[in-house]
Amino acid sequence: MVKLLVAKILCMVGVFFFMLLGSLLPVKIIETDFEKAHRSKKILSLCNTFGGGVFLATCFNALLPAVREKVRAPWALAAALGTLWPRDSDAFSTLMPSSVKALML
Repeated sequence: MVKLLVAKILCMVGVFFFMLLGSLLPVKIIETDFEKAHRSKKILSLCNTFGGGVFLATCFNALLPAVREKVRAPWALAAALGTLWPRDSDAFSTLMPSSVKALML
């Protein structure tokens, strides 16, 4: 139990220092040489965009279980009522390719 606590604390400290290093690196580049910073502005912009994409993907990944539950709800309701409502609906049939329809029937 103590080993797990020590490992968690070490990981937390390591993540903190890596985040500190990653956030202070652009400041150091700009501070040391303005010309060099101007040339590497595109690289910093790409890194910033990548970081934003990681945060966005994490957000959407956290939403997946709730979306999956909401999508399954009509199917569970149809099964409880003993109807084929989601599969027999005209709107659903026109949007679904025929190969998927064959698999569902």
